[in-house]
Amino acid sequence: MKITAVKSWYPLDENRAFDVGRDHLADFEEAIRAEYGCESSCCDICHALEAGFVLVAADLLTSAIEAPLLAALEQAHRFNGTANLASSEDEWPKWHEYWSEAEKEGRLWKCAHCEVFNWGSNYCGACLAPRPVWKLTHAAYCGMARVLASDPDPEVVRAQAAFEIRYARRKGFDIAVRRCGAEWEILESEGCALVPGESGVLTLELTA
Repeated sequence: MKITAVKSWYPLDENRAFDVGRDHLADFEEAIRAEYGCESSCCDICHALEAGFVLVAADLLTSAIEAPLLAALEQAHRFNGTANLASSEDEWPKWHEYWSEAEKEGRLWKCAHCEVFNWGSNYCGACLAPRPVWKLTHAAYCGMARVLASDPDPEVVRAQAAFEIRYARRKGFDIAVRRCGAEWEILESEGCALVPGESGVLTLELTA
């Protein structure tokens, strides 16, 4: 069986014939890629498709825009008995679990400016605002300031803060906690003639 997609079906720019095979997921994926050319980092349809949630991507697409090619393929597979479209109900809970895990792991982040969720990119796909990152800075009492670590994952930056504190203690400096988990003071040794470069304030903060 063949389906002809005519060029009036956005975004196709020419008539195109589609073979209807026995693998409905492969056919649906091809139809979604043909009818939906979005590559935005904030597009759930794109990411669901890339992550293997084809039926979720199909549901999202048909609820967002008209998708005549996808609709025609669904009808063809119903007629051939080669698709269990009800299985999308089983796929949605897995997609929600995948979403939650991605947010916990930092692969999915929420833009602080427009509150849109983004997948992986360092810039928001909706408003182009940069992704917030965690920074560890050292403001030395000798006047120098530097960024010791910068990463979207707070655990990476916290690990660097722990390393810097352990290193300062091994060198004999006392540490005073200014803000628990966020700011520490590396104190000067008593009787030192010059301000050591290590003395100063370590600050952990989220910056947009």
